[in-house]
Amino acid sequence: MARKIDKELIEAILSELADGNKTGYEIYKALKKSGRKVSSRIVYHYLYLALKEGKVTVENKNEIGNFSWGNTVNKRYYKVK
Repeated sequence: MARKIDKELIEAILSELADGNKTGYEIYKALKKSGRKVSSRIVYHYLYLALKEGKVTVENKNEIGNFSWGNTVNKRYYKVK
């Protein structure tokens, strides 16, 4: 049985992206702060669906920093088409 798509959540994610490019985790934190009861897993699932439907695009960026695993991290930034 397929999960029912929550159109309000997709609209909330797209409105978060209207402010500019964000990572999935930044979107998740903003939705949690606004009082929505969502998990990071469902946010990434809806981002995947929006990407598949062509509503958003992804840009991968390598960022330099001091991480426990090394000097760089590859972050995925989502933006509205």
